[in-house]
Amino acid sequence: MRLLHTKTLELSEFLENATPAYAILSHTWEKEEVSFQDMQGPNAKKKAGYAKIQKCCEQAAREGYEYVWIDTCCIDKSSSAELSEAINSMYVWYKNAETCYAYLADLDISNTPLRHLLEAPEFFFKKSRWFTRGWTLQELIAPARLEFFDKYWSSFGTKAERHSDLSEITGIDELTLNGRRELRDVSIAKKMSWASKRVTTRVEDIAYCLIGIFGINLPLLYGEGERAFIRLQEEIMRSSDDQSLFAWGLTDQEYEVLHASDDSDQKILYVSDYEKRPEAQPSTLRGFLARSPAAFKNSGNIVPYRNWDVSMPYSMTNQGLRLELPVIQHEGFKEYTAILACHFQYNYLGPLGIHISPVASPNGDQFARDLWYNDPVLVVPQHALQAKLRTIYIRQEVLLPTYRDFDRRDHFLIRKHPGSPKSKELDSKYILHEVFPAGSWSESENIIRVDRSGSYQDAALIFSKHTQGGRPRKVFAVLLKSKVSEDGAYEYGCSIAVLSNVPDGGVWPKLFPADGEAMSSESTESEIDLPENYSDSNYTERAVVKIGREVFLGQAMFVVDIDVRLSLLKNAPAFANSSTNSH
Repeated sequence: MRLLHTKTLELSEFLENATPAYAILSHTWEKEEVSFQDMQGPNAKKKAGYAKIQKCCEQAAREGYEYVWIDTCCIDKSSSAELSEAINSMYVWYKNAETCYAYLADLDISNTPLRHLLEAPEFFFKKSRWFTRGWTLQELIAPARLEFFDKYWSSFGTKAERHSDLSEITGIDELTLNGRRELRDVSIAKKMSWASKRVTTRVEDIAYCLIGIFGINLPLLYGEGERAFIRLQEEIMRSSDDQSLFAWGLTDQEYEVLHASDDSDQKILYVSDYEKRPEAQPSTLRGFLARSPAAFKNSGNIVPYRNWDVSMPYSMTNQGLRLELPVIQHEGFKEYTAILACHFQYNYLGPLGIHISPVASPNGDQFARDLWYNDPVLVVPQHALQAKLRTIYIRQEVLLPTYRDFDRRDHFLIRKHPGSPKSKELDSKYILHEVFPAGSWSESENIIRVDRSGSYQDAALIFSKHTQGGRPRKVFAVLLKSKVSEDGAYEYGCSIAVLSNVPDGGVWPKLFPADGEAMSSESTESEIDLPENYSDSNYTERAVVKIGREVFLGQAMFVVDIDVRLSLLKNAPAFANSSTNSH
């Protein structure tokens, strides 16, 4: 540790176990701050920041301190190793200091009109820039003794004297400010909320300034941007199972963009308030870790349950963050609430939940935070009882189907069907007349893409064979059905109907019984004879459809095979053969 002599203003280095008593400065950086390199020559005195160093040393000397630590000139920032060590040690350095001087350069009441002189000091104190900077958060909490000074280095009271005002300004509880509550006893969400309104000059520093608050070490990688805050949270997870880390919402800016046309002013949500909304868009889907402390602005009253029976270890994997959480599956396939082992402080009505949405994955275990509903919701006991423990994976960078393979787990791959150019000669006389729902058929992929808005999903294909005159000779329809059961398992079925003509789009659902074919979680098959309308052939055609669940292109999906086969009529003479069959 490098310290500045308060009388000679010379720098000296000390080993950790041989550091003398010292004072320490907390301030906001201004123009022309004095660097370590400046202190090695005559340039230091030429800079505006030198006066601040002089005044700090004079104050420390008056109080009997021989040394002082000032971040601007006591760290050689040209050395990345030294800078990293200093930032990782800074909380401890402030905590070990005998006293801390908080210099508020913008606290100036000298030009205040006489009529406002009584209230001006407190007003300007609360509005000081010092309370908005990221680095000054740890500099407020860590020192046992802290004294404030205005622009002219006049004392403005101590932390102990102003603890009520400081708690109101910063949101930090008085017990923590006074040192009577250890930081390890404060929830992660609450500590994050202290930094939610603070800013730093460099994006990465909003993470690095919290290293000491959370008692961790983190390598510095300037240039990584928001990734620094993600790494901070990943490191916190290594030593804490406090799930309030996940109890955050949208930042103010994100909320304004997302809800620009939303007139709702509802702030308190319950899990039963889950309403239908437009399909999740990329702007609403996130990983499980927040992008900045600003996302915790409403999380200051969230605390973890202690000895939560359901709490399970979680870890970062190459599939994303792996968690085992109680999950409620709501009516409608895409609506889920994951229950966290935390609650609102002093409110034990129920735990908190966050809304999650499924994204493309072979096993259906990939999810993303759905921030349409912004903040965590209260899950009352009757809803919590509906939850089932599930293992889920959440990537920090959400890979939506539009950016990787289309999410095919609910779609029907028509692997084989009459009318396909690859069909055999008999089948090729059929054409695929229409597919329902309209617009769902991808001819290049042979896939019926369905949008599962509920637990059940239907699709149909209409096949027809015509005479040379264009009249429909044979028409049949194949109905495909699927659903997701309460335990998340897929069930499916198929059926065939012979039609007299090609139906209109709005009629086709009525072609099948309301209950349809029984559905199963195993491959199933259906078949029907196709009577010949314009021939006396002894043979008939039989339509056969089979549906199963297979892994195709790395993803489980419904695979359907549709065939048309020849079969001998029951009363046909024994010498009948296919050569007599005229189509």
